[in-house]
Amino acid sequence: MKNQSTHLIHPNKRTMTAIIAVLILVAIIIGLSIAMQPQRTVENFCQSAKEEKSNFKANASYDKLLGSFKKLDAVAPEDIHPDTSLVVKGYESIARDPSEAVSSELGMSSSQMRINNYITKNCSNY
Repeated sequence: MKNQSTHLIHPNKRTMTAIIAVLILVAIIIGLSIAMQPQRTVENFCQSAKEEKSNFKANASYDKLLGSFKKLDAVAPEDIHPDTSLVVKGYESIARDPSEAVSSELGMSSSQMRINNYITKNCSNY
């Protein structure tokens, strides 16, 4: 009995090596997921806006607009991110319940204007 309780308190080298290997693997996975996230920069924001421009200018469906704003939101710098997030939430609300369209669009209008102004001010190649 004494030998078994000692084993539980002091794991052997193989167990310790396995635990360390798992911790290192978890740290690598977390690091890679952070590194692979798009960077919130003006350059990335402008590039995304340019790629989604056709959806913003045309009479795109709410689903297309939601997808486009999600892409913008993923790379939006901190100074415009609250507005892109609000617009995404508004289009998600419309996608769930189309009868919310008028009230959601009214709630998003100021944020959409700030996003348009941000694009005009910061995205020379738009």
